[in-house]
Amino acid sequence: MILDLFPKGPFLPRNFFQSIMNHAPEQQSMGMKIMQQMEDSTVMPNRTTREILRAVFGQHSHPMKKYMRMMYWFPKFWNLNPFPLPEELPTEYIKLCQIGLKRIAEYEAKLSVSYLKGSYPDSENPEFIATMQSQEQQDMLAHQSVNKALYVEGAFTLWLRNVQMSYFILRGDPFTMEEPEEDTDVGGTASSPDFTYLNNYDVSLQEYGARSKQRGTNQSLLDAPDPIQEGPIFAMCMTTNQTEETLRHWIQTLQEENPHLANIPIYFNLFNLDKGKHHVSELIGDSKLIESS
Repeated sequence: MILDLFPKGPFLPRNFFQSIMNHAPEQQSMGMKIMQQMEDSTVMPNRTTREILRAVFGQHSHPMKKYMRMMYWFPKFWNLNPFPLPEELPTEYIKLCQIGLKRIAEYEAKLSVSYLKGSYPDSENPEFIATMQSQEQQDMLAHQSVNKALYVEGAFTLWLRNVQMSYFILRGDPFTMEEPEEDTDVGGTASSPDFTYLNNYDVSLQEYGARSKQRGTNQSLLDAPDPIQEGPIFAMCMTTNQTEETLRHWIQTLQEENPHLANIPIYFNLFNLDKGKHHVSELIGDSKLIESS
């Protein structure tokens, strides 16, 4: 261990003033850098590390405080991520796509890989499209109305440690909240609300309003509209060739498992592509127009 190379004794504070005045600052700074390197490399210190730091710098030194902070937080964050990455990420891009899509999609989602024309699995640098879609997404897509368009959007960014990935989604329109129908009586008139249940409360409405005012309730926040909900996502993909032509081919491959998709109009909203251009194009929902030649 590198920390064991420090001499034991010369850097220990001899009195109270040396302890509060950062005794041996250069050596403590070097010890802090070593401890920080251990933290960045996710190396868990042990009791031997504690004994070495105590013998070299003392109980109340900065490296010793760093050690105690690491021993407190490391066990808490060790299993915090429900989707842990492997210790060493694979170098094959197709395996990285599998890991990235699994982190986004559901556990039941199925991964399928289709290779582009002229590319094969045994090629040196194969060009492919990795698609992730679950059975629930296929059922939702089968009941999608042909009068509502779908959208291919991307590229969105996903980070796997220091590896940057890009993915695309096939989504629908945001869900709309329907207004509840008024409850009507038999005669056809709207029934008046019943406030008799308020008699069961000990606190009257006037007292509740006064207490709310005393607490400083912000009425504007209460009256604010709900945020717009996101629409359904029917499929996701990652590809080695981020072009509109490749994404059109992705839609064709999706039609094999989702034949109803051929009758739905699709819009392409593409950004952050390889060339960095943003453009929007349309694909008419006609099965004859998007059949593979």
